[in-house]
Parts: sequence; C-alpha cells; structure tokens
Amino acid sequence: MNKTLLIPCLIATFLGTAVAAQTFSCALKDKRNSGWLPDRLVFELVEGQTTARTYDPITFSSKGEMARAKVQTDNSVRVALRWKTDPYRNDKAKQGRDLSANGALPIEYSATLLRGGNMIMLRAYPSGVNDPFSARGACKVSDGPLEQLIGP
Repeated sequence: MNKTLLIPCLIATFLGTAVAAQTFSCALKDKRNSGWLPDRLVFELVEGQTTARTYDPITFSSKGEMARAKVQTDNSVRVALRWKTDPYRNDKAKQGRDLSANGALPIEYSATLLRGGNMIMLRAYPSGVNDPFSARGACKVSDGPLEQLIGP
C-alpha cells in the first residue's frame, strides 16, 4: 500500500473507533456532616482506560486540579474508583473523632456507582483516622465533557 494512503487510512480508522467518554455528575449527602466528604462528585470514564478523571471540591482544593482515579471495576453492574487528595484541612474535625484535628490530612476516596439506578456511595479514609466516613447519593449521566459539568 502506498505510504501516502496508509497514514490517512490509519487516522480515519482511529477516529472511527474512538471511544466515547461517559460522564457522571453526582450529588452526595454526608449524614454525619463530617467535613471529610464532598457534596458533589463528577467523573469521566473512557471505555478500556485504567484511570478516570474526577472532580470534587475537596480534592480540587487540596491539589489545585482534578484527580486521576484508579478504575478498579467498570462493568455493566458497577463502577469502582479510588483516588487520593493532598493534605486537606478539615475545619469540622473533632479531636475525639478525628485524630489530627489541628492539622491537614491526606484522604483516600473510594467510590462505588451501581449502574442500575445510578446510586453511588463515596467513602473517605483520612490518613490516621480509624473509621471511614461515607456519603450516599445519585448520579446523572452526560455525554458532555467533564469540564462542562464542573462550571466556574
């Protein structure tokens, strides 16, 4: 095959098989009002990728950017993600409940979305705190890019 035809054919094939991203915008409720969990999570999955882009106000405030989450599971039943923040100062932390109430702690988040009803559970594991915190909520699916959903 002629090289001048090969490159356009490869580009057309790649563009024709490009995988669409699925974006989820989730509202969360932390019943304990712990301060370790965001009230909003937006994430974007691309089929076959091992990481997802995520946005939540806590991670964004600690990192100054969106986080890359490890995709642990992505099938027809559920999606499971994990990511970490940089050290975050929780103004609602209590000395008796949260070991380091005076300092900033990194948080590891674990999110599980059940695809059937788009219900989500988000768990927060602040470093050095014995018990995880959790929030539940619901997500809406969008075909638009993540940036459109997070707004200013």
